[in-house]
Amino acid sequence: MLTSISDVASVASILGLLISVVSLVISIWVLMNTLKLKSEFRLFIGVPRLLNKLSESASSLLMLSRRFATFRPLILAELSKIEANIDSVKEKDEKTEGAVARFQIVIKIYRDDPGNKDKFWEVHGQLLGLIEKIKNIQEDRLEER
Repeated sequence: MLTSISDVASVASILGLLISVVSLVISIWVLMNTLKLKSEFRLFIGVPRLLNKLSESASSLLMLSRRFATFRPLILAELSKIEANIDSVKEKDEKTEGAVARFQIVIKIYRDDPGNKDKFWEVHGQLLGLIEKIKNIQEDRLEER
């Protein structure tokens, strides 16, 4: 009789251990998905604000381009604001990483020769492309839901 009770106790102990391990795995999975959901939500909420900022900056650049030679320092300041804004989206979303990297390269080339109007227009075009890329990603995410 004692061996059967000890056998039942060892089986119960093993089952308890297995249930604990499964519970731990499920808890880790829930935590990871919660963190992923939190970052998706933060990105989902922040994207419209970012798009507004980038669109305003694109409009400002267009306005400043009318008197390009006079407003060159303001153009560089506006580009610095844009870079700060796109750095935040690059950290939050890997899908925009390539477009952001291309835009940063174009800005760097422009900063080497800020008097070159063709390079300025390339920066402006890349900015508009980046805005569209972010909009498309946002629309894709909405369709996935």
